[in-house]
Amino acid sequence: MSTSVTFVGSGDSFVPGTVQHCIPVDAPGIRFAIDFGASSLIALERLASPTIRSTAFFDAFLHGDHCGGIPFLLVDAMLLPTRDRPLTIAGPAMTTERLKSVAAAMMPGMDVMVPKFPITYLDMAVLRPLEIGPLKVTSYPAVHTQQTNPTSWCVEVAESVDAYTGRQRVTEHMPATGGWCRSLDC
Repeated sequence: MSTSVTFVGSGDSFVPGTVQHCIPVDAPGIRFAIDFGASSLIALERLASPTIRSTAFFDAFLHGDHCGGIPFLLVDAMLLPTRDRPLTIAGPAMTTERLKSVAAAMMPGMDVMVPKFPITYLDMAVLRPLEIGPLKVTSYPAVHTQQTNPTSWCVEVAESVDAYTGRQRVTEHMPATGGWCRSLDC
């Protein structure tokens, strides 16, 4: 199986009628998504996409059009009796704290729901590679609204290297990659 990337959404909060950032990736041994904006779950349901059953979700920065759909994803996963696989949610500094705050504001009472699967939140330090299953993930400093702790991503899986800047400009921190590299700029 080769790595497959689908652009489900690349719109921001200000473009009416577009789906916010959501890029599902199917790779050997893992399914993950880069960003999960507030409208992502609806778009994936319409596509009947299995990506909502993904193993990991990565957020470039903490704006709602990049991570605002995660509380809806979690409630959906907790209400579906079929999800039992672990779920990892990784993002820049303060991801855990902010996503739990957003979930409490958007879905009051969600904190008493008990998932049937383990959830791991990872606040990733920049420039420190981390292995998540078959993925080698590195976040890099990026240029965007400072309060969102902006990062760019390099995800290595099955001899594929995917770089994602989240509509930010490529900086000197993005890695020079040998071999096949796709830039998932939206």
